[in-house]
Amino acid sequence: MSTLRDFIASRKAEIRQQISALRREIDELERAEVAISEEGGSQSPRTGDAPQPAKGTIKDMILQVLEDQGNGAESAEIIDMIKARFDVEVPRTSMSPQLSRLKANGLVGVVGKRWILPKHINYQTDNE
Repeated sequence: MSTLRDFIASRKAEIRQQISALRREIDELERAEVAISEEGGSQSPRTGDAPQPAKGTIKDMILQVLEDQGNGAESAEIIDMIKARFDVEVPRTSMSPQLSRLKANGLVGVVGKRWILPKHINYQTDNE
C-alpha cells in the first residue's frame, strides 16, 4: 500500500506543479492581452492596412470576426481570421473552450462544423 500512496503523493505533486505553471502562463497571457488592447489606441479598420489592435478577450475577437461571416467559419478559419485581423496567435487549445463557452451562453451556434452568430443562422441555412 505504501507504494500506491507514494505514487498518489508523487502524482499530486506533479499535477500541482503543472497547475502552478499553467496559472503563471495564464497570468502572462492576460498581461499580454492587456498590453495588446492598450496598443495603438482606437484605429479605424481599413482594408489592406496593418492589423487592428486586439479589442478585448479571445471571446470578443471571435465575436468580431464572426460578425463579418454570414456563413460562419470553422475553428481553424476563426484562428486565421483573428491572426489576420488582430495579429494575435490563438492556440487551437484555447479556441475550443472559448467557442464552447460562447455557445453555452447563446452567443454563437454551430451549423455542421461552422461556428456562426445566431442572427446569421437563418441566413446560412437559407443559402445552402
